[in-house]
Amino acid sequence: MHHARDMTQLLFTDSQVEVENPDKFRSVLAGSQRYYALSQEEQTRESLPLLELAVKSGLVASKCTCAGLFHLIEQLELMLCVLSAAQGRTLVEAGGLYVNGAKVTSVSQTAKAGDFIKGLLFLRAGKNKPVVVDREPPVLHCPSSTGTS
Repeated sequence: MHHARDMTQLLFTDSQVEVENPDKFRSVLAGSQRYYALSQEEQTRESLPLLELAVKSGLVASKCTCAGLFHLIEQLELMLCVLSAAQGRTLVEAGGLYVNGAKVTSVSQTAKAGDFIKGLLFLRAGKNKPVVVDREPPVLHCPSSTGTS
């Protein structure tokens, strides 16, 4: 119950853009539909198209989502996600896509490193569909297999 309350407080308050503790966002949202961690390739790019982020994060419904098979079909999904780009364009043209609380005004608008607030970017479709995009997702450490004998 506390987890749901924490998630609601983080996502639906106007203080999102004033991120004091980005790790709290990560710990509360990681693994939820409201959280999208950039891939290593995406982290190295100079800019990321906001429509692409909206599709990949699930903010804009995609006809190419196949739950449970993310890694096997990721590249195929990227090619097929063009289908949902029209929905994203419609959302932008209607004034319904926001980044860090500001209206996205162009379908070609991109997110640059400076747009991320302590590694986080807040995308929102309409009033009630937010997603946090994480440029600096936590690194999972695997136990070393080089044990000593």
